[in-house]
Amino acid sequence: DAAAGDAAAGGAAATPGLIVPRVENAAPATDRGGDEPAAADDPEAALAAELTGVVGALAACLSAGRGELVATLATETYLGQLYGGGEPLPAEEYLALTEGLTPVSTQIRTVRDVQADGDDRATAEVVSVVGNQLRRSRWRFVREPRADRQAGRTPWRVDAEAALRFAPPAGAETIAVGLEEYAIALDESEVDGDAVVLRGDNIGTEDHEMLVLRLDDGATTGDLLRGAGPDLPDGISYVGQATVPAGGAADLVLVDLAPGDYAVVCLFATPNGTPHLALGMEAAFEVTG
Repeated sequence: DAAAGDAAAGGAAATPGLIVPRVENAAPATDRGGDEPAAADDPEAALAAELTGVVGALAACLSAGRGELVATLATETYLGQLYGGGEPLPAEEYLALTEGLTPVSTQIRTVRDVQADGDDRATAEVVSVVGNQLRRSRWRFVREPRADRQAGRTPWRVDAEAALRFAPPAGAETIAVGLEEYAIALDESEVDGDAVVLRGDNIGTEDHEMLVLRLDDGATTGDLLRGAGPDLPDGISYVGQATVPAGGAADLVLVDLAPGDYAVVCLFATPNGTPHLALGMEAAFEVTG
């Protein structure tokens, strides 16, 4: 399990135009609709089972690109957070933004520490792997008013996610990442293992990101600039992302990395719309073992 530690969880904001699903592969959703949990004699266990079911149902829909079902399991607040803008996002706008985008593979490690906040709110700690990014977050859930509940559908909705601090896996290699206008520098170019911590330090005056991508089949970072749409070009797959604020620091913890070539880029844009990548913000590393 991820534990409290000195490394901050990255990925608080997604790259503009890039959908980053949060969860997958938890337990299946409960099917009680607006009814009370069957295990009324153990309300804590019933709540934990119900929320784990919601996490699993949302995960399956995100991973399969089932946006219409995602919109029934999450509030507008969460949809806005999921896309990265932060403002509440109506379901129809979410569906328009995500149409045709390739889902990101994710997994759930744990759902635990479920806490009720009255009858209609609750939270749980969720440890997940998004792409290859290890995350530990506190998820908030809200319950629909009884009048709005539908038979055969859980009344709980995912409402928000807040990143928590955690320690990286034992044995993970660390790469120091320096960011400024407009360059990225790595102190190592090879990783001999499947886990790495990218420790970002932004000495610039603008916010930047560490967006890590895997490059296969001869793909290059230049393909990102030539792409015609918001989806990633062929041969490029999402690995993880962390925003590093101006003058600040952030860690990006990556796990289960397969051997191959990886790029670290910043796709944030200047005021005139030029991606930072086009101005030179890219670096590369190789996973050799």
